[in-house]
Amino acid sequence: MTIRHNSGSDDEIDDGLSDDFSEELNRVRQRLESMKLPALHVSNDVVRRTIKVLRSRDLPYRGLHHAWEDGCLDVSVSAGSITRTGLILESLMRALRACGYIVETGGRIRNKQTSVQILGQKITFRVREKLKQIKLESSDRGYPHIDHEPTGRLVLEIMH
Repeated sequence: MTIRHNSGSDDEIDDGLSDDFSEELNRVRQRLESMKLPALHVSNDVVRRTIKVLRSRDLPYRGLHHAWEDGCLDVSVSAGSITRTGLILESLMRALRACGYIVETGGRIRNKQTSVQILGQKITFRVREKLKQIKLESSDRGYPHIDHEPTGRLVLEIMH
C-alpha cells in the first residue's frame, strides 16, 4: 500500500492486507477521486424515504426517531439530526454506488439491517446518534430513574 504525505512524497508499507483487498481499495480510491459530484442534495430514493419516515415519527423512543420500515436504511437519530444524517447517508450511498456496490435494506424491527456486499463479504451497518444517560430522582422503591438525552454525535456502526 502507498501512503501519500502532505508534502507530496509517497511511502510503500506492508499493511498486511491481501492483494485482492488492496487492489479493491485502490480501485475505490481512484473512482472516488475521479468523481465530479454536483452540489450535495438528497436524490437517492432510499435516503429520501428514510428521511421521510424519520420525520413522520411523532413519538420518539428515548429521544430518537427510528426508520424501521420496509425499504429504509437502519437509522436512529434525534429530530435535530435528521437533515445532517440525510446528507451523510446521501454521500455514503453515492460513494458506494460509484464503486459498483449495491446497498440492501431490511424491513421492520426484526430484520431492519442495512448491508452492502464488498469482496464477497456482507457488511451490515447503521447510523445512530449517541445518547447521554441522565439520572433523575429515585423512585419510591429506591431505584434510580434514568432518562436518555440525544447528544448530536452521530456514529456509523459497522456490525459485520
